[in-house]
Amino acid sequence: LALLLIQPIAKKEKSNWLFIFSRLYFILLFPLLILLFSAIGIRIYQYGITPERYYVILIACWLTGIATFSIINKFRNSKIIPLSLAIIGILSIIGPWNSFRVSAYSQLHLLKKVLYQNP
Repeated sequence: LALLLIQPIAKKEKSNWLFIFSRLYFILLFPLLILLFSAIGIRIYQYGITPERYYVILIACWLTGIATFSIINKFRNSKIIPLSLAIIGILSIIGPWNSFRVSAYSQLHLLKKVLYQNP
């Protein structure tokens, strides 16, 4: 969102700090994405997948894809961000991969694991 809001200003004014910010933005996201994936991975390992954790993973994967795509293609088209987010959102609601089915399967698997360990 910060990059999308700053992009019209960067096009009008040829400011040096806006150019540096827009070039380094996606590169500097990767250490934060590593932290995000490790934190959510720990929670999923401990307690399983819930709909909230499912969406955190989904957005983290989307953000990783957008950051990688933007670094490779030099972020020329800002329309790709809302379009891809809308597609990911729609796909997460329908089909066998929707958040509630994945969550129910994960929680059921976790319950079976606990019941087999403690008969």
